Amino acid sequence: IGGLGFDAAMVSGADDELKARIGWVAYFVAGVQHLTGRKIHATIEMGDSARSEPFTARTVLFANCGRLPGGVVLFPDAQLDDGWLDIASIDTRGGLIGWADLLRKVTLQGIGIRKDVLPYSTGSIEFRRARSVVVRTEEPEHVQVDGDLVGFATTIHVRVEKSGLVVRTA
Repeated sequence: IGGLGFDAAMVSGADDELKARIGWVAYFVAGVQHLTGRKIHATIEMGDSARSEPFTARTVLFANCGRLPGGVVLFPDAQLDDGWLDIASIDTRGGLIGWADLLRKVTLQGIGIRKDVLPYSTGSIEFRRARSVVVRTEEPEHVQVDGDLVGFATTIHVRVEKSGLVVRTA
């Protein structure tokens, strides 16, 4: 999983000593410090389409796997070997209430409930799928890949290669 915005700022803010002591929970601690960060204003181009769609989000994630550490299911449809890139634009409104609502949605989809039963929501996850994607941001954003900060960027090109990884067991 790679990402930009809140996700990458959280990775950037995670203390190395704390990561060594408590593992992935250190990212959660760092995430709390970035809950009120600014939103990303960007455009997204899916696949070979030249159509650019504007969006606003707290974070954008790119994945070919569905589970985060701790067993959290963020991408319920993602499969390692299907050749599709799963993309999630995540946004919140209303401060901590929005983040709590987002956590509720992630928890529910992890147990198989995908349709929101509440009429009003302050946290949203918009899923997309493509073989490749280009995201262009108005301002430089933190970028992370597999939990490592790779720097800042205003343009991100992401692609997945079907059968690019072969795992064999003895």
